[in-house]
Amino acid sequence: MPNYSPILEKLRVASEEEKNLHCFKVLDQLISLFETMESKHIPKAKFSEALKRLDVVLSTDLIYVRQLTALKTDVSDVLRKEFGLTTRLYYRTKWLFNGTMFVGIPLGFIAGTLYGFESLFNLISPIGIVLGLILGIAIGTAKDKKAAKQGKQLSII
Repeated sequence: MPNYSPILEKLRVASEEEKNLHCFKVLDQLISLFETMESKHIPKAKFSEALKRLDVVLSTDLIYVRQLTALKTDVSDVLRKEFGLTTRLYYRTKWLFNGTMFVGIPLGFIAGTLYGFESLFNLISPIGIVLGLILGIAIGTAKDKKAAKQGKQLSII
């Protein structure tokens, strides 16, 4: 069983000392992420570089939110790619974009040109975007529910 206790202790100390609310939230998310990794027995070897960077960030006097957020993203990416674990709302966020870009905008464009009214394009295009958003949210939410049912969803956002 991997031991994340030293990392968790450093994160908790940094969290208690932190005065910036946004930085505090990211530290709290990192704590919950590493607690989940420890409970799921995920080996530390896959995260050696991220753990080294975390030590460097936490050893400085001033903690930057961007560095912590980048670290959280890197760890989440490794968890997704190597272990199939995703954060909450991962698929909804991803499919919201995909639905808008690859369904909504082309649908609005096609409908506008099909009717031949360029003045209607301004009315039809937003309808296509809204339909793409709805479709993307529906697909993403279904995938998130499936991941949660399989136990492959982490409790953090």
